[in-house]
Amino acid sequence: MNRHVLPLFLPLVLAAGAAGQSYLVHPGQYKTLEGESSYSYPFYYSPANAAYRQMVFQQVHDNLSKTPLPLKGIAFRRDAAQLYFWAAWSADVELIVAHAPQGVTSQTMTKTFASNLGKDATVVIAKKKVRFPPTVGNGSFPRPFTFNLVFDQGKAFLYKGGGRSLTWQLKVYDNDLHSSTGTYVYLDRAYYYPTSSSISGAYVPIGQGGFAPRQYRSLFSSFYSRLDKRSSPRLIKIDPNLSSGPRGGKAVALLSRLKFRQGLPIGAGGGKLWINPGTIFFVSKLVNLDYWGNSGKELVGPGGKVVSLINLPDDPNIYGLHFFGQMVAIDTATLSLYLPNACEIQLPYDPARTGGVPVGVTYYRGSVTNPTGYGPYKYQGLVVRFTW
Repeated sequence: MNRHVLPLFLPLVLAAGAAGQSYLVHPGQYKTLEGESSYSYPFYYSPANAAYRQMVFQQVHDNLSKTPLPLKGIAFRRDAAQLYFWAAWSADVELIVAHAPQGVTSQTMTKTFASNLGKDATVVIAKKKVRFPPTVGNGSFPRPFTFNLVFDQGKAFLYKGGGRSLTWQLKVYDNDLHSSTGTYVYLDRAYYYPTSSSISGAYVPIGQGGFAPRQYRSLFSSFYSRLDKRSSPRLIKIDPNLSSGPRGGKAVALLSRLKFRQGLPIGAGGGKLWINPGTIFFVSKLVNLDYWGNSGKELVGPGGKVVSLINLPDDPNIYGLHFFGQMVAIDTATLSLYLPNACEIQLPYDPARTGGVPVGVTYYRGSVTNPTGYGPYKYQGLVVRFTW
């Protein structure tokens, strides 16, 4: 285990704080962290079947706030793994907000929609068409909360505070994804599976790699991280990987605190250096590239188990930290350097040690009048920004 690497993360820990804003993100830890998964609901892409675009989506939030909040809107954000441009699109919606009835939480909610809505259930958005702006799939993550549902004039909902559970229910009568974006819209999702053997981090590519000799695709690098709950002691592992590098060459992984806004052309093949070399805090050992220019086989140990290049202690102080990684490939025949894309990396974090995932959902696709949904599903739900 690379315990000596941990102190190098301390500058990232100290810079992780963020100033408070006039909104509340729930679950709270996702204000600055990407969720573990994504939803293609409640706005479902279905070109052929209009009924599939109809949906009732209900979500319960526990311990929303200790203080009262005059809620005026909710917003969602796109999942960071979606790298494509989405054109502007619309949906016909109705939104209801309520305090959950006494005893109903994200853990005890049922699949019957009405049973999760208190007597103060309020239609805060009467049925109407809402237009959402175009969005891009690049830049830092988490992505901005750009998909806003602003409550109708005079329809603020007074959340009473005290950590009470809040329910919102969105009915989607139709959407035009089939004629606008032409693809699914994946929204950021908080997700926790308590019995899973690992918890994944996140990464997104930055820029495009150059081309190595005898390759028809550009060099590509990924930085998959995970919290391995089976190892003893538990470890946070980072697995850099390279494909389409110089055949039979070598590669090294670099981690840095900062990156350049524009890549610097370096080496052969048209690649660029994206990470700021003055902030590099980790350099891996050299790994061998196979005949195809890939690094994957080098990282498979006895019994087919993945051997990670970087192993860190399971320390909540580094949960969810963001930094940057890039690999550098070497053609051992010519000693030329080839650079792939870089990645922004978010380390994994254990929700059981960071406040949990106090949300739950139930939904039904195919009708807006069905009284029950699927599930309910605990420890998961859309990451939501509440505004007032």
